[in-house]
Amino acid sequence: MVGWPKKETKSSGVETPPDPVVFLVHAAALQLVYFEALADACRRSSESVRKNRLADAATLVLRRREQVAAELRGLGADPGVTFLLADEWLSRVQRISDLDDECERLLGVYVVQGIIDDALLECAVAMPGDSGARMREVLAVSSASVVIEAELQAVLAEHPERKNRCALWGRSLVGDALLIVRSLRGAVSAPDATVQGFTHVITRHSQRMDALGLTA
Repeated sequence: MVGWPKKETKSSGVETPPDPVVFLVHAAALQLVYFEALADACRRSSESVRKNRLADAATLVLRRREQVAAELRGLGADPGVTFLLADEWLSRVQRISDLDDECERLLGVYVVQGIIDDALLECAVAMPGDSGARMREVLAVSSASVVIEAELQAVLAEHPERKNRCALWGRSLVGDALLIVRSLRGAVSAPDATVQGFTHVITRHSQRMDALGLTA
C-alpha cells in the first residue's frame, strides 16, 4: 500500500497517516451499511413516530456517505467499484445489526457505529491537508447517533426489564466491533498502529452506554 512518509501523530495513536483512498473507501462503505441497517429497522418498526425518526436517521447517514464519496471522486476514485475492497469484513457489521429484536438491533447499530466511527475519526486526525480536515469535520458529529440514542432511551424507558439483557448484548458487541477496528487500522494505516487510539474508543463507548443507563 502506498502511503505518506512515516511520522508519529500523538493525538491519534496512529503512527502512519492513512492512505486517503483506502481510508475513504472504508468510511463510505460503512455509512452505507449503517444506512441499510437503519432503513431495515424503519421498515420493521410498527410505530409510525419511530418509523419517521429512524427514516430521518437513515437520511442523515446517507448524506454523510455522500460527503465521503464526494472526497473519493475528488481523488479520482469510483466509490461503486472501490467499495469491493471492504466487503471481506463489512459483512461482520451486517451480521451484528441483523437481529429480530428491535431494541437489540438498534443497540447493535448504535454500539458498532459509535466504536467504528470513533476509530475512523482517530485515523482521520492523522490525515494531512484539506481532505483530512473535511473528514474530521464530517466524522466528528453523528446526528444519526443522536436519533438512535433517543429511540433507545424511549424503548428502555417503556421496557426497563430489558435493560439487563441489552447491557449484556452491548458488552458482547465490543469484541466484534474491535476486531473490525483492528482490521480497519490494518487496512488504512500501519500494522503497528498503537493501543492509544483503542483506549479513546473504549472510553467513548463507555460514555455512550452510561447515557443509556447500561453498564458498559
